[in-house]
Amino acid sequence: MTDIRQMANRRYSNVIDPEDAAKSVNRMPRSTPQGYYIIIGRGPSAVVNHTTLRQSAWGQGRLGSLPVLHIGFEDPWTHYKDHLMGQFPHLLGLPGFANQPKAPTSNFFAPEQSQAFADRTTAEMARLAPICSVVPGWVAFIQPQGTTPAASGLSDLKSEHVDVAPLSDAYPSSFPPYRLLIVDTNGKSWLCYAEMVDICTGSGRPRITTALAKHRSVPWSPPETWPAGKTWNAISSGTEALYREAVWAKDARVCVMGSAGVAVNVVERSEADAAWVDWLAQTTLHLASFANQRNDHLLKHSWSAGRPGNRMTMGEFAGRGDPTTTIDPALDTWRFGSGCDASVAASSSGSRVRPTFFQSNDAVNLPDGSPRIPSIGAEIRDYWGHNISLSASSGHFPYSTDFLNGHSSPPSPDLYDHVIFCRGQDPKEIGQPSQIASLLGRPIAILASTDHRVVGVQYCNHASCGARERDTKGVQIVACDTKSCSAKIRVLGVAGNLLATMVFDRHTAQMKAAEDFQLSLPAQARFPGHTLCCTDAAEANRFFDAAPNTNVNTMSLSELESVLMDLHLAQDVDRARRIRPFGLRHSYELEHELRSRPSKQLPVNWRALISKLTYGY
Repeated sequence: MTDIRQMANRRYSNVIDPEDAAKSVNRMPRSTPQGYYIIIGRGPSAVVNHTTLRQSAWGQGRLGSLPVLHIGFEDPWTHYKDHLMGQFPHLLGLPGFANQPKAPTSNFFAPEQSQAFADRTTAEMARLAPICSVVPGWVAFIQPQGTTPAASGLSDLKSEHVDVAPLSDAYPSSFPPYRLLIVDTNGKSWLCYAEMVDICTGSGRPRITTALAKHRSVPWSPPETWPAGKTWNAISSGTEALYREAVWAKDARVCVMGSAGVAVNVVERSEADAAWVDWLAQTTLHLASFANQRNDHLLKHSWSAGRPGNRMTMGEFAGRGDPTTTIDPALDTWRFGSGCDASVAASSSGSRVRPTFFQSNDAVNLPDGSPRIPSIGAEIRDYWGHNISLSASSGHFPYSTDFLNGHSSPPSPDLYDHVIFCRGQDPKEIGQPSQIASLLGRPIAILASTDHRVVGVQYCNHASCGARERDTKGVQIVACDTKSCSAKIRVLGVAGNLLATMVFDRHTAQMKAAEDFQLSLPAQARFPGHTLCCTDAAEANRFFDAAPNTNVNTMSLSELESVLMDLHLAQDVDRARRIRPFGLRHSYELEHELRSRPSKQLPVNWRALISKLTYGY
């Protein structure tokens, strides 16, 4: 792949390189710069967007003769320590990709390995290499021509030590309509110009806590630039702690704060790294971490007759939706807790940290502020079945006698090598879609599929489509004809789905249609997963116009009816896939479901009709 930085520096170096620009009185380029079709991102959604643009007539018309430029760092999935994902392989084949997952010969019912998923994205990006360029960098700002960057937006960037000086360059009307402020891995800012921009940046920057934000890596420091072999930070986000480049201390003691998918993966990594773990949720671990039966292997059955229960396999956790159900950690080096939050300050013991735990606000209050009755106690449970309450005097959890007797040299109960905060991603951070949206100052429009559901967000050229502006949730919105609208900036994939939920009224027809579609999918195919978000990106590019979607796990009801030519059979298939958390993996699963619960008598030729369906792309 061409490194566009090298080419651009030769052509108009005083715009691209801020150091050279600062030495020049005239900071203008010597000629009109190239305007690209820029795709921000190099992850799954970005690559699906690019490849489906190339493979659809509508997408080819949108691209025209514009050169395509990906701006972003390597797909983060290529850097995660290999782990089992939350979905099975058949749900992680992505539209337009030449390489699709193959069913494992030994265990067709195993979740996908993260490295296998990453390899397919890498392979598709390599397939696109001859017809695109790539620049490693982080996009901090998008400036439409004829606008002045808002002082508040620049202030946010400066607070993160972003050099915004290139934005003071003149911006002639002869230049392409958008320019992007890009920060390279050395922290240098430069400009690149675009005719069109697709933002595919994912769900946002990892959260930690406001007080500990300085412990995060800056957005322009991806894992591929980290020093090899260096022991990882004592305080970090869960996403960063999953990278292979984040080397944990030997025999590390780790505190995992938070629940859900990333926290699960961090705990799984602890087993591979032989680390000691205290895993603490602000409420309980039940719904966020164990609603997905794939995670049951982190638990064991309770003690019986003085013997520890066996480790669970997928689907064995009973009482999944009941937060009072006992959760027993599968390993004797793990402790799982609830009702807790933590404040962290550096200890006097070298690089280790001593958190102070306390009962979380969420443990005593509901989201609306009313009291939680009963409240959730701040306690932790060990392998031996002991519930240990938080020590009010020390602010930590002591070990039980069985824990001490079970280990010859357990680590100090109040010190940790790594405290890892798993609190999701923040789409409102600098460089993220919501923050960029607030700075663009352009009307936002729903990007809808051919069946009128939201599949992304676009910045509408409403003068050409004649739409009427309206206010929704405080944002300037446009209701436009998305089939003919000449929007030049779109937000797609996870970023587009997330931004849509933030700016559009969920009761609008298109948002309601998107919600209905999502709820019709298998649980593991829904937002914010790759299955839904990448399918939506393909829909935005009209990828299925020429060859209709036949993937039973992602088809809409109207698509099912069109292929099966029978509304009642389509409804039965729709019902069959939504009641199976991991979807339908094979025709025999669909046949079993149809025979067991048809809405009415199946048509005589129902087996021939469902043979038209596939179980992946």
